[in-house]
Amino acid sequence: MPKIVNYDERRNEIACAGIEIFFEKGYHKTRLNDVAKRVNIGRTTFYQYFNDKEDLFAFCIEKMMNKATKRQEDLAQNTEGNYAQKIHAMLECMISVEYYMKMKTLLHEYFSTKEDDTPKMIPILMQYRRKVIETYASVIEEGMNAGEFKRADVMPIAHTIYAISEANILPKLSGEDEFVERFMDAADLIVQGLKR
Repeated sequence: MPKIVNYDERRNEIACAGIEIFFEKGYHKTRLNDVAKRVNIGRTTFYQYFNDKEDLFAFCIEKMMNKATKRQEDLAQNTEGNYAQKIHAMLECMISVEYYMKMKTLLHEYFSTKEDDTPKMIPILMQYRRKVIETYASVIEEGMNAGEFKRADVMPIAHTIYAISEANILPKLSGEDEFVERFMDAADLIVQGLKR
């Protein structure tokens, strides 16, 4: 009797293998045969779950972005201390977690050779960006409501803090720690400027 396979579980298993191999080899050097072999399936079976490498990559990036977003939300909810410390913890996480940095490296590699203007990744990245900015905005708003921060237009501040975190990626990857520290100081200055 043939083995019954849960489609979603198998798709996630393939994606987990894909993430590992993308991290090991990079986007361009990853071959679908490597992924299929890692989960003991044939290439034909692979195509029952994903259309091509870009489809697998988009699914993997979405899984990684969801994990990163969840981590940011957890920090916003569970970091002890004041609201400024929560924002600082969220920023630290974005530039210090190896998983996050590897994901950003993969995206940089992917986009460096894409010629079309609307790759599958854009909606996924925009959704991630929106969620992280909303999380920053929520923490800032809560700080205002608690009286820690003075009233201000929340969204431009949240966007600026997010932009600082993204600006840290290349310096962090190139080992320019002093530059990263200066960006963190700039973010802290913005947050300090909110304080009453």
